[in-house]
Amino acid sequence: MLSSYEIYHIIQDDALPQIAHMFELSNSSISTGGDLFKYIDVLFDKLALEKQSINAVSNYNKANAQISQLAGAIK
Repeated sequence: MLSSYEIYHIIQDDALPQIAHMFELSNSSISTGGDLFKYIDVLFDKLALEKQSINAVSNYNKANAQISQLAGAIK
């Protein structure tokens, strides 16, 4: 559970704000005639991070359910 919790917070607190900044840079670059492919790459990076975040939440909840089951709270 702790590992999933840490992964989630690293993604939410550190990685996604950096991606948001990269989006801003890409948007300004595109508006001045920059490369659209960089924006698409940043978008794929963001989607991959969001997928990892969802997996971390899922793993956390699965571990929590297993602990509850072992404690006898869930049958």
